[in-house]
Amino acid sequence: MKFSRLVVPGDQLTLQATLGQRLGGLRQVKVRASVGSELAAAGTLVVTTGRKG
Repeated sequence: MKFSRLVVPGDQLTLQATLGQRLGGLRQVKVRASVGSELAAAGTLVVTTGRKG
């Protein structure tokens, strides 16, 4: 994650997540957070798909 702007109380934070490639039981998720037109944070998370079995 890269944080590029401080978010303070009263700001309206917009979150965006896009599914990326699957890596076995894991999946990449590209995420962005912005306040208005200013980018506050962006990065790639790796999350579990929650498969049971």
